[in-house]
Amino acid sequence: MSELWSTAAVEPMLWLEAHRHPVLDVLFTGFTLLGVEAFLLFFVALGYWLGPRVVFARAAAMLIVAAFANTLLKGWFRIPRPDVSHVLEAAGWSLPSGHAQVAAALWGWLAVEWVRAGGSRGPARGLWVLAILVSISRPYLGVHYPHDVVLGFLLGAMQVAVAAYLTAPLSEPTLRARVLLVAPVLVLVVGVPLLDASVLDTGVRLLGAGTGLAWGLRYAPLDAAPLSMGRRVALGVLGVLGLLALWMGLKIVFVGVGLGASVLAAGFRYLAVGLWIGVGAPRLLEPRRR
Repeated sequence: MSELWSTAAVEPMLWLEAHRHPVLDVLFTGFTLLGVEAFLLFFVALGYWLGPRVVFARAAAMLIVAAFANTLLKGWFRIPRPDVSHVLEAAGWSLPSGHAQVAAALWGWLAVEWVRAGGSRGPARGLWVLAILVSISRPYLGVHYPHDVVLGFLLGAMQVAVAAYLTAPLSEPTLRARVLLVAPVLVLVVGVPLLDASVLDTGVRLLGAGTGLAWGLRYAPLDAAPLSMGRRVALGVLGVLGLLALWMGLKIVFVGVGLGASVLAAGFRYLAVGLWIGVGAPRLLEPRRR
């Protein structure tokens, strides 16, 4: 039975491999980059600083919960990635696809937010199409089986459906902060007995970021006064520079002192990143409340 399943899973990968084209390689590489940590980190941070803060606070919660769930499931299944040629390198386990799960959760939720704010359904459908394209890029590039992507996308879409149904709880800052904190703790509690390095490392990093963002939701007002154009530009520039300094600078420092592989160092690094996004950068240039 397992041999039959392996054959059925590999055949579509070999078909995609035979039909690759340089133009499609570039196109799908671009779509897959929309699901990497660097893009997601800076996209959510800029949205939180410059866009409707409450919308991107909820989007951050959706993103983190999806990433935690994916990390836990990968640690449980421990399915290796496809043994075929690939356009990009990818580490970790294969099932379910993190790109697909996160894309459905993030872009799908932003589609829900758009419609609820009174926007037309055209752009909302476009966001779902974007999530689909990010998902499709993974098997095309040779780093995920099609069933990895289908399961990941369905899990992300289910999360959006549940969150849309539970609108009231997600709109309350205290409960949203609890989501950011409880989900990673659960993953770590289950991940420790698994003794899987990838589960623990990702869980700790997300716990750090989630703790920092949760702190921001409690102490940085979601209904802050609108910023002038000059303040928005300054906040965007200074925010990105500070984020780069913490995200990359701390990594360089920890590697330099021999703590590059330390779980505690990773947790501290992402706690600093979360605090900067949630509290530090917004308080630099926002008008003070009296």
